[in-house]
Amino acid sequence: MTNNWPTRLLPIVLAVAVVAILVPHAVSKAGSSTDPANSAAQAVRVEQLLRTATTTSGRPIHLPNGQVEAVAAKYHIASRATLPIHKHLFPRFGYVISGSLVVTNAETHSFKVFNAGDFIAEDVGTWHEARNDQAQPVELLVIDLIEPGMTNVVPQK
Repeated sequence: MTNNWPTRLLPIVLAVAVVAILVPHAVSKAGSSTDPANSAAQAVRVEQLLRTATTTSGRPIHLPNGQVEAVAAKYHIASRATLPIHKHLFPRFGYVISGSLVVTNAETHSFKVFNAGDFIAEDVGTWHEARNDQAQPVELLVIDLIEPGMTNVVPQK
């Protein structure tokens, strides 16, 4: 089977487009100028949030072989809530829309804090948990790149 990179990159391009549409600060509003040329120049501003070939722990990001399905979801995590220990089978990317999220590696007990505006390339195959230690809820945009029909969250038993 030939590896056709432009086709394989399509889900990533689509995922980035979803982030640009759903995240209020990723695309700015047009200025109030009445000059159409000036308004068009101000209508779109691209702000790179992350460019990486590795996950949060430094492991390389690998796409599934063959067909790839992009799935976008918005997580609403209540104050003081914890997502149970789990791992991902495929690449998962997250953008913290609001609030603050603590992600802890269940094996090493190391943790990282992600705040509003942070973009995350989550670990694949590593047990971890996420929790909201704050009084305000967390809103998190999540994009999975998975094999069609699969799920990307495996809970620890």
